[in-house]
Amino acid sequence: MITIFNRKKLMADISQIECNRVKQLLKEANIDYYQKAIKNAPSMSRYSDTIATSRVAMAYKDRTNFVYYIYVRKVDYTKARQIAYGKS
Repeated sequence: MITIFNRKKLMADISQIECNRVKQLLKEANIDYYQKAIKNAPSMSRYSDTIATSRVAMAYKDRTNFVYYIYVRKVDYTKARQIAYGKS
């Protein structure tokens, strides 16, 4: 089980395709991982409580995306990095 105390961040990327590629490689190597996705929106779209702010935020609507994080256990980090990126 991967917890906050025994994990290390392997990657952070906005590309879901790259994240899926790394996850598939980790699955094939039988390395446990934990994935987290966080919505990365412009600050104007987070505070759309007024009509004026809502209108301004519409210009940034298509810029909303996600940041994908993949964590592995600290003991598996070197192996996972080698598998995912060919580096140690």
